[in-house]
Amino acid sequence: MTCPFPGMDPFIEGQKWRNFHARMIVAIGDALVAQVAPRYDVDVEESVYLQADSHEVRYPDVSISRSSSSEESHSISTTIDLGAVATIEPRLYTIPDRETFSQRYLEIRDRETRRLVTAIEVLSPTSKNDGYSQYLRKRGEFFISGVNVVELDLLRGGRRLPTTEPLMAA
Repeated sequence: MTCPFPGMDPFIEGQKWRNFHARMIVAIGDALVAQVAPRYDVDVEESVYLQADSHEVRYPDVSISRSSSSEESHSISTTIDLGAVATIEPRLYTIPDRETFSQRYLEIRDRETRRLVTAIEVLSPTSKNDGYSQYLRKRGEFFISGVNVVELDLLRGGRRLPTTEPLMAA
């Protein structure tokens, strides 16, 4: 049976995605330069994210802090007499490093003002899975800033990004 996607591996997301993604971003950027010059610059940029953690951010049950004298005059303080205070030896624990991942994208900037006009993203398996919420945050920052966002989703899997209009069937 012949490939239904001539010239493209429909299962690239499970093989050499990072290599494909980097080459695709550069190829798109190279093709755009001739179209938008001399008014705009096309730059390859990179976002670095912390790998999603299965635990939410934790806040301490008790904290001890020292206020400056100006803060003390405006705050209500409560003093509790604990009498004798027991002390314990602190225990040291090693917290595992969180993995990082990076994703390249294109920025089209006005050459004169350096204002970001358009961001072009080739969505990755990470941005549709573990890094989904971080990508949505970045996407939202672009929208709030009035930046045009072009998202190319070549993936078969992962969560689809939210849109107002219904998306075509995958």
